[in-house]
Amino acid sequence: MEMATESGKSGSGLIDRLLKSPQQFEFFQAVRLAEDAVYRASLEAGQEAPPAVGSNEPAAGQRPGVVLRSATMLGFPGGAISAASFSGSSVDDAADLAASSERGPEMNFDVTCFGLVGASGVLPRHYTTLIVDRMRRFRDSALRHFLTIFEQRAISLLYRAWAKYRHPVQQERTMIRGIGTAWDDGAPHPRDPITAAVACLVGLGGRGLGQQLAVVDESIFRYAGHYAHFPRSAESLELMLSDLYKVPVQVHQFIGRWLSLEQPDQTRLGFAGHPDGLNARLGFGAIAGARVWNVQSIVELSIGPLSLADFRDRLPGTTGLAAIGDLARLFVGLEFHIRLRPLLRAGEVPMTQLGGNSLARDGAPAGSRLGWTTWILSEPSAFDRSDAAFAIMP
Repeated sequence: MEMATESGKSGSGLIDRLLKSPQQFEFFQAVRLAEDAVYRASLEAGQEAPPAVGSNEPAAGQRPGVVLRSATMLGFPGGAISAASFSGSSVDDAADLAASSERGPEMNFDVTCFGLVGASGVLPRHYTTLIVDRMRRFRDSALRHFLTIFEQRAISLLYRAWAKYRHPVQQERTMIRGIGTAWDDGAPHPRDPITAAVACLVGLGGRGLGQQLAVVDESIFRYAGHYAHFPRSAESLELMLSDLYKVPVQVHQFIGRWLSLEQPDQTRLGFAGHPDGLNARLGFGAIAGARVWNVQSIVELSIGPLSLADFRDRLPGTTGLAAIGDLARLFVGLEFHIRLRPLLRAGEVPMTQLGGNSLARDGAPAGSRLGWTTWILSEPSAFDRSDAAFAIMP
């Protein structure tokens, strides 16, 4: 099913199909598509967006973008919607018509599943017969338009109630149009309550915490289960990063390093002012030397094999390295040092060259960079390379 054209307009495929064969569409999804199409057509025409379907307080004089009324027919309905019409024959025409007139784009639906008159109407049958008779004999639609005033509100509230408890629809309406209850947590756009709750599970729900990473916050909300689970495991971090970047990722724990001791933390035997010494009790705090070997503070991420372009995207100073660092640090916490060891595919290992006019994807010269992309080779590499490792600063 074609949902949009290459230009990104939603009217060329799905909306045109809705206008031609409305009986094939479920009522709620049809209104959802129509609301979005009218909203986009209004923006393209440079006009104020119409009120949302089922909104509480539309502005004075503001016409609804989606008009909902019952179908004046007593026959067996072939679908939830018997007829649909737009301001123009397509979304593009609707935008053009709206731009050339004061009346904004409008979608009209004749529904058979709810209303005052028609096969499913709550009023006695003779009201439907009266409307049909007057429209056929005198072309008088006054009564129908009068009842539409009440039907529009009732059917709109039916759609609003449906959308309220469906998270994808609620999120779509809140993010795109700011409809419904929104939490102001400092995000650049309003968040619906469910999305805001997921942000809290990840750790990005408070004011000042949102949009502080090198990646879009919403891109990691699908991993909220991993972030909310304690204790967090290396396997969860591997699964999350592997799924996000679509390349193998391994987490190496217990990477050792030397930690230098400050002068007050070193062992000293008794001296003037401290006859018992400092940190001199054997088995309790005595340490021989000015440094200790520690295997509890470094987490190393091995990612790859990567292409040369992706490898350069993980070098220090790039957004790629910052993104991985932010995701990992949010997961493991600030108490750990994180190191990235990208694995370069054997066939992508470059021969050493000095200078050059070409530029890498990060804008830096594509020539060899000492310690990062330099290998002294006499022939193409026979295996993947992971010689370089980069510390990710907090």
